[in-house]
Amino acid sequence: MRLFPGPVIRLSVRHIRKRVYIPQPSDAYLNDRLVYDESEIDAASVSKEASRTLNDLALKPKLHVEDENFDVSLNSAPKQKLYEDKKSPKLFHFPSPEPLDRVGTDSADEGKRFVIRDESDGRAIKKLKKPLRVAKALNFSRIPLEKQAIFLFPGQGSQFVGMGRQLLDCDASRNLFEAAKHILGYDLLKLCLDGPKESLDRTVHCQPAVFVASLAAVEKLRQERPEAVENAVAAAGFSVGEYAALVFAKTLSFAEGLRIVQIRAEAMQKCSEAIPSGMVTVRVSADSQLGEALIHARRATMQAHHSQEPTVCSVANYLLQGMQVVGGDDVTLSFLDQNAREYNIEVVKRLPVSGAFHTKRMRDAAAPVEEALNSAEMSLPVIDVYSNVTGAPYERNIGRIKRNLVDQIYLPVKWEQIQQLLFRRRVGDHFPRYFELGPGRQLGAMFYYVSKKAHKSLTNVPV
Repeated sequence: MRLFPGPVIRLSVRHIRKRVYIPQPSDAYLNDRLVYDESEIDAASVSKEASRTLNDLALKPKLHVEDENFDVSLNSAPKQKLYEDKKSPKLFHFPSPEPLDRVGTDSADEGKRFVIRDESDGRAIKKLKKPLRVAKALNFSRIPLEKQAIFLFPGQGSQFVGMGRQLLDCDASRNLFEAAKHILGYDLLKLCLDGPKESLDRTVHCQPAVFVASLAAVEKLRQERPEAVENAVAAAGFSVGEYAALVFAKTLSFAEGLRIVQIRAEAMQKCSEAIPSGMVTVRVSADSQLGEALIHARRATMQAHHSQEPTVCSVANYLLQGMQVVGGDDVTLSFLDQNAREYNIEVVKRLPVSGAFHTKRMRDAAAPVEEALNSAEMSLPVIDVYSNVTGAPYERNIGRIKRNLVDQIYLPVKWEQIQQLLFRRRVGDHFPRYFELGPGRQLGAMFYYVSKKAHKSLTNVPV
């Protein structure tokens, strides 16, 4: 899609691939909004005005960084900033990133700072406190497919009174609950074992409980089947389960992960108490009009209550084909329940959660979680971890991981997309081993619904 008016001229000069844009006078304010896109440019179709810029393009120095001891990502140039050509002020273009393959120290700083330099004149483009490095893609081809393990961690709503009882014979599992007692300030294991259910179901208690129980199940599996843990190649967690997946992948420590989960739970509990809200599972088909139903639910409740305050009713979870979870204010969910047949949808059940998670109702919870994540020490995961926000494995970038964890609070969970990508890790009818670790068996049930063949490779670790 064109982001700006005016002609886009394509040309090819001395093996340089660039997009050149000659801004019109009215487009001056768009100069800083150009999008870099490599493309072949036909010199024969270039106008006379654009032809005068060819030499400028060819002479534009390329970038590289010094010292071959360190790798640099092609995206590590200073965010692809625009540089204005001095000979043709109307022409803006990007420096070519192709020779960006070296990094080194600035001699003036006695090796304390690293610097990206211009190849032609040695001019420093950007100074860095540490060398840029490329995060190598993970490769698990050394592990035979039938021995590869993928770990699945459930989210809020899977909790039940009595969970954790089958983990008590594992010392490592008990140690996690004991550590959680000191971090949280209350006896989490006692709450999981004895309830009461009303207290366990509260977001502020439920999320830490599911998080700790899931990782305690990992320790139980490590004791019984250590080879399964050693051969793990990927992990995915539903909602708060994503934090358990990141701890398992050694991105976060257990204490750091639990601290963030506690802050997240308290912030989301506060949002859910502001306005009564919840979540319902709905079944849809090709004839369903779920989008219209959500819009009408919001409008109808605002009109009924003569309110200008926007109501919330939107898809919170994409579970699997034909099954989604809608989160919203109680009044909008009541509208869906009463008018489901009109929109060819079926409201299956109300979920045991206290708020409209993964909707805009949780946006106020993002700030404290973001602050907690920014202060946390994180490492790149040692296995593939799937993001709830994108439905794909995380990029090898700590900043992106933190950003997605913040967005995950008020954006829908793309579990259907995650499942499809997990199933693609098979070869023919041969799948890796899947392990569901944590309370409940909802994730396994969805696996069975989507692929009975994959479900044969699924093992549930009882808690």
